[in-house]
Amino acid sequence: MSDSFFIGLDDLEGIALRGNDSELLVVQERSNSVVVVDLSSRRERYRRPLSAMTNYDTIAHHFPDPPDNNGLEGITVNTRNKHVVVVKERKPGLLIELDSTLTTILSTQVLQASQGFMHPELKAEKLDFSGLSYDRSSDTLWIVSDKGRRLFQYDWAGDTVLQRLDLTISTGDKPKQIRKPEGVAFDHGRERMYVVSDRDADLYVFKLHDDC
Repeated sequence: MSDSFFIGLDDLEGIALRGNDSELLVVQERSNSVVVVDLSSRRERYRRPLSAMTNYDTIAHHFPDPPDNNGLEGITVNTRNKHVVVVKERKPGLLIELDSTLTTILSTQVLQASQGFMHPELKAEKLDFSGLSYDRSSDTLWIVSDKGRRLFQYDWAGDTVLQRLDLTISTGDKPKQIRKPEGVAFDHGRERMYVVSDRDADLYVFKLHDDC
């Protein structure tokens, strides 16, 4: 059996696993929806647009109609409470917490410079957010920026960025920045951070240290 399969949707962005790896959650930016795929049958179970969820009226003003290509980019699962978290790319950058049934918007948080989301070479309104991964060990979120080419570790409870890490690799001459980092996954057990480049179709693996 092939390890890859087709999903009859386009404009798909972030992905996440849940349900003991039995389900794949995917965000579609064009419709700002979460799509649930059964990995056993490799078929779509259902999809939930944000606009159909309870409490959407609290964030509707952030989502213009028609969409402006700054919609949902990333998704992750909080393994402590089973809630799903998605991130809006920009205008504004926005974290949205959903219940496990994907029917209710539980809470939201606009991502701003005052919390630590900043870059020395980009104005705050230019900074985007292209993916995220939940860190169970610290109950934080790792959020990657495409234009900023850096990772932010964000503590939602404290509403603050704990650290900012530039995404660079050693090439023998001088450090090279990863181009268009749009996916991130954190493995606490192995102390590894996985980042994928959309521009180069490369997967980079970083080892995190206790003092990073």
